Amino acid sequence: MEASKGTWGGEHIGLEVTEAGGRVEYDCAHGTIDQTIRTDAGGGFRLRGTHVRERGGPVRKGEPEERHPAVYEGRIEGDTMTLTVRESDTGQPVGTFALTFGRQPRVMKCR
Repeated sequence: MEASKGTWGGEHIGLEVTEAGGRVEYDCAHGTIDQTIRTDAGGGFRLRGTHVRERGGPVRKGEPEERHPAVYEGRIEGDTMTLTVRESDTGQPVGTFALTFGRQPRVMKCR
């Protein structure tokens, strides 16, 4: 089964699901899910994407992003998604989040 397309929101995270995957916004980061979000028979998934760390303050023109390959895994039950994100090159955990389909995200961007 594919995840419902549209906005999934939670505390400190927002996910916009598309045909091709999704775009993720966190408080001080953003990322992509680079595969269609399709679950197995139990509602689980494990997908590849990217995670980009952000920081407060001005960003210089031409400054490279701190981009890392990432693993997005979780489970969907009805309109609820549990999502765990980890940078696959560093092993650094990003976090585990609860999202609800149709809910507006509560994200406070770094400034």
